[in-house]
Amino acid sequence: MINLAERKKQIQDLVNKFDANKNYYLSSKYNESQLRTDFLDEFFTILGWDITNRKVASTHEREVLVEEGLKSNSNENTKKPDYTFRLFSERKFFVEAKKPSVDISILEEPSKQIRRYGFTAKLKISVLSNFEYTAIYDCSTPVSPNDQVQHSRIRLYHYTELVDCLEELEARIGRESVYNGSFDEVWSSIEDQLSKSSIDDLFLKQINDWRLLLATEFIKIKPELDELTLNDLVQS
Repeated sequence: MINLAERKKQIQDLVNKFDANKNYYLSSKYNESQLRTDFLDEFFTILGWDITNRKVASTHEREVLVEEGLKSNSNENTKKPDYTFRLFSERKFFVEAKKPSVDISILEEPSKQIRRYGFTAKLKISVLSNFEYTAIYDCSTPVSPNDQVQHSRIRLYHYTELVDCLEELEARIGRESVYNGSFDEVWSSIEDQLSKSSIDDLFLKQINDWRLLLATEFIKIKPELDELTLNDLVQS
């Protein structure tokens, strides 16, 4: 990797590029695909990631997958986070891109979207970015319809902060951090909560709640049912 001073200069070049034509980038004419090509691909390349697979790695070994299909269960439509960042084939975090005219600093739905992606995949954190803002979210807890944009948001970076915060960003979502193991140390405090709130645990709790509800209804209809018969009925 090139030295820190050069990396900061590359980030500053991106910041200057955004500043130079900011009104256009913030307009509805500028779309998400352009943002990814013009800014986010380069931003994460500076953070050390092989976004374009220059190493020509096999799919199994690619560091970054673009629009990887993701299902939480067989009944749901496939969702596609814009980027999946990996350690070999293990997902470490997602990045969801939004065009700059979508103000991710105040809008709730984009934050809930990236949190759902991360929670479904049992990831510690994931990232939401329109380049004007970049937000890191804790993905260890389920999403509630009433959650506000700040819920589970660890850090919100304005693009003017990216140069000064580069080392912090590299520690939190940089390639070297992921590949040398320090990424897991940085986010170790989330691990326990992730275990408590996993999809499998929530599904098991839901099944048990259904069983209790069914048993209660059966007893209302036929109070003389013994425990064995009641269990058989609920299981059926």
